[in-house]
Amino acid sequence: MTEFCPGNAANCPADQFKSSSTTCRPAADQKCDIAEKCSGNGPACPADAFQPSTVTCSDGRFCTDNDKCDGAGHCVGGPPPSCSDNNACSTDVCNLDTDRCEHASVQPACEGKMTGGGQILVDKANKNDKRSFGFNASGTALLVGGARGHFNYVNHAARTHIDGPVTFIYYATPNGTGGIMRFEVTTAAGCKYQVTAEDWAEPGSKPPYDYLTVEWVFSPPTISCPMDNTGRQPLDSGNIQWHNQ
Repeated sequence: MTEFCPGNAANCPADQFKSSSTTCRPAADQKCDIAEKCSGNGPACPADAFQPSTVTCSDGRFCTDNDKCDGAGHCVGGPPPSCSDNNACSTDVCNLDTDRCEHASVQPACEGKMTGGGQILVDKANKNDKRSFGFNASGTALLVGGARGHFNYVNHAARTHIDGPVTFIYYATPNGTGGIMRFEVTTAAGCKYQVTAEDWAEPGSKPPYDYLTVEWVFSPPTISCPMDNTGRQPLDSGNIQWHNQ
């Protein structure tokens, strides 16, 4: 600190220093550096110090988990997260260059065809809450341009209609007695839905072993799409059929 003459003596006052609560070197970041404070009894700022290697941090990347300080002021990325999409039709990896999970298609094992039609009841206590559907879907999972088919769905209670081509297949997997397919439907207005169709037994099996799930996933900014989300529902009537290629 600067000392001033007292005005009533010949000597300059004793040297004074900033208090120990004064920061003399701010932390370089909020991760692995530490702010240094004055000692309160000397002019020098203490040597630069860092968080120990036991302190967790974040390097800002998606493809690293459990990042930790290295004891020298740097945040070091940990192992990659799990990118599993629970899809037997893909290989899963966290790409450090793009910093995101990527799923490559496994071909030709994940090609399939399904057809179906019937009704589901989302509210079992309300027999008027009927959802009618019909579809055909075929192609190769995770292959852009590899999907074919059409999906038609009517929510009678809400008086909404989903109608459009099958534009993408997420997975198509036989299960021993039938198969499961998850696919995307895009309407003419640009509304997107994901549909999961499950065939677990032959038609007429009791209880029903076919299931349908419809999920709204996207609406264009300029339009309101029917936001239908059924949850996984057994068929009240009808059938879903896996076709061996």
